[in-house]
Amino acid sequence: MIGKLFGEICDIYLDHIIINVNGVGYVVFCSKKITSKHHVGDKIELITQTMVKENDISIFGFPNDIDKEFFNHLLTIQGVGAKLAQTIIGSLDIDEIIQSVQINDDRKFTQISGVGPKLAARLVNELKTKKFINKLQNIKVKHEISTSSNRHSQIIMDATSALMNLGYSLGQINSAINDVISQGKEIELEMLIKNCIKILST
Repeated sequence: MIGKLFGEICDIYLDHIIINVNGVGYVVFCSKKITSKHHVGDKIELITQTMVKENDISIFGFPNDIDKEFFNHLLTIQGVGAKLAQTIIGSLDIDEIIQSVQINDDRKFTQISGVGPKLAARLVNELKTKKFINKLQNIKVKHEISTSSNRHSQIIMDATSALMNLGYSLGQINSAINDVISQGKEIELEMLIKNCIKILST
C-alpha cells in the first residue's frame, strides 16, 4: 500500500499526472485542484489511495487528508465511482459541500459533469448526516492547525538563521523569540526579526 508519494511531475493530463519518484514514473489520478495549479517539473507531495480491481491497480492522489476522507465517503454512495468522486472533489471545496448539504441544496452538484438531478439529490441526502459533516469539519480544523504550525516553524527557523548571521547566540535568539511569541503578536518573519532585535538590543 502506497500512503504518500514525493517526487517531480514529468507529465500532466486532464485527470492524472505522472510523478517521477527516484526514476519510477507513477500514474496518479487526481482532481483538477492538482492538475490545474501544477506544471511539469514541479516537486509535489500527495497523499494517496490505492484502488485494486481484478485487472487493474490505480493510484489516486490528494493534496490533504480532507479530500481523501471525502473521496472514500463518496465511494460508498450508489452511482459514484472513483473517477466521478475525483471530479466532485475537484469541482467543489469542502466548505461549499458542507454548506450545500446543510441547507439541502443540490444545485452545486448538478453543475458537475456526470452528476444528474437524481444523483445530486442522493449526494445531498447521503452527505448531510451530522456524523459525517462533523468528521469533515474536524479533519479540516486539524489540517489548518497543522498547516499553521508548519508555517510558524519555518518562520522561526528563518528568523533564527537571520539573527545568527547578525552575531547573536542561539540562546539569546531563542529567549527573544519566546518573548515575542508570548506577547501574542502575529508571527510574520520581518516583524519577528525586528521585535527580536529590539529585545536583544536592550
